[in-house]
Amino acid sequence: MTKTDQGEIAMTPRDRAIQLRRTHGFTLVELLITLVIISILAAVAIPAYRPKVRQRRQVDAKRVLMALAQTEEIYRFQNGGYTGVVANLTALGLANDSQYYPLANVQITPGAGNPATTYTATISGNIGGAQADKWQIDNNGSLTPIQDGT
Repeated sequence: MTKTDQGEIAMTPRDRAIQLRRTHGFTLVELLITLVIISILAAVAIPAYRPKVRQRRQVDAKRVLMALAQTEEIYRFQNGGYTGVVANLTALGLANDSQYYPLANVQITPGAGNPATTYTATISGNIGGAQADKWQIDNNGSLTPIQDGT
């Protein structure tokens, strides 16, 4: 670098080339280091994330069954007994808003009597494990796991 007569510092062509080379992107080594760091983070984060997803889906199943139990109680209050038909409960406002356990996977078995005095509802769905996950609720509100899909 040299000083001009106006007091400014002038760059030599070599200095200008070095400065341009430093501001034009990343080197291959920098890119490889970044790729290695991202790979290590992904290798640690993904296995830790999967069980949390499965737990969230099981919470979703329990929520659906609890909503079903509440709707069954409303149906019993209005009709004198429980129903074995999901469509009856849907008409009362049971929402089919579950992505993992839609109402299509719900089975309701009414107990003896007409009208039914008991019921058992089972929900099943694949939550990413080797087998389906199944939960059950009865007219007493007892929520029990039937098969663990994890």
